[in-house]
Amino acid sequence: MKKIRIISDGTTCGTRILNADGVEISGISKITILADASNPDEGVTAILEAQIVELDIVANVDAIPEIDVAGDLEISNLESEISADQAEQGD
Repeated sequence: MKKIRIISDGTTCGTRILNADGVEISGISKITILADASNPDEGVTAILEAQIVELDIVANVDAIPEIDVAGDLEISNLESEISADQAEQGD
């Protein structure tokens, strides 16, 4: 688990987020702090939101929702479409 440190004087301009080495983390646009007073053993959750984030995502794409021109939601099976396209092309 990586550690961060949030330091704030209570204002937006006076709030900083640091990594474990004390280096400021830039690019954070919003911080949400969640704490359940009725369950103090649960701990505190901090949600950090950033505007620009580099991603490398791997996902299961068996069924991807698509919206047609009329705005109706359709579920298409990507593997079937790829197989059908390959069969048409003679691959």
